[in-house]
Amino acid sequence: MGVCKEGGTCTEEQQLHYVSYFKRAHWMTQLMKELCTLVYNLEVEVIIYALPPSSPAQEQLDLLVSTLSSFSAANDNPATSPHLKATTPDKIDGLVQLLARPEIHKDAERCALVLKALKILSRRQDNRQRCGGHTFQTLMPFCSVKLLPAIASEAANAALNLAYEPQNVAHLVRCKGELALLQLLASGQEEVLANAAGAVQTVCYQKEGREAVKRGGGVAVLLKLLQREELDAKVQQRAVGALHNLSSEADAIKLVRLPMTEVWRKKPAIVPVE
Repeated sequence: MGVCKEGGTCTEEQQLHYVSYFKRAHWMTQLMKELCTLVYNLEVEVIIYALPPSSPAQEQLDLLVSTLSSFSAANDNPATSPHLKATTPDKIDGLVQLLARPEIHKDAERCALVLKALKILSRRQDNRQRCGGHTFQTLMPFCSVKLLPAIASEAANAALNLAYEPQNVAHLVRCKGELALLQLLASGQEEVLANAAGAVQTVCYQKEGREAVKRGGGVAVLLKLLQREELDAKVQQRAVGALHNLSSEADAIKLVRLPMTEVWRKKPAIVPVE
């Protein structure tokens, strides 16, 4: 016997009824999440493939912005994101192809929304594992101090998520993506520091990433960043985390232990990303 919601006891049959009810409610919740993701996939896919090769209609672009805005608003917080808990496969290639279109990358709002959607999709491992070198060749140029901080920040956040997969760190390094991230850190733009530092920290979890960041002068960049006054706690935590990951490399430990004046004398090589 158990306690019913009215406060009395209930039979075993009633208990089974309540268990069955909650199971159905949970199933319906999961089904709705899957349907929401499926609808998004179909809607965005239709919108993307309906765009003509050049000069799409304003109505088509407005519909794309509206759809991506709704998706981003519903999934911005990972803790409450329906997409993160769904299992419906996504087609990331369509979003990546959008970034190469002039009507997207030349418009700040559209570009930021596409990058944010890519960031959200790349929270899921199955999506990260479907990305290839082309994704990083398209994404990393947006991690640039020449662009608006909001765009560079979203791009760095997408790189942060994607770099959780070892093969993606290899793709990032092949297109010199670590240099773009270090350039963002060296720029000192407040809006991009946390995401860029997080991306460098994640890249440095892999040996190939550590070696690339060290070659690019990453140790000096991180140490200089940590010397800033009133540094945001998240930026500080991620920069220290990146140095911690770098400490797996013996040469990097030597650089960290050098007197600060010697580190600055080395003039870290930050190659601008065009």
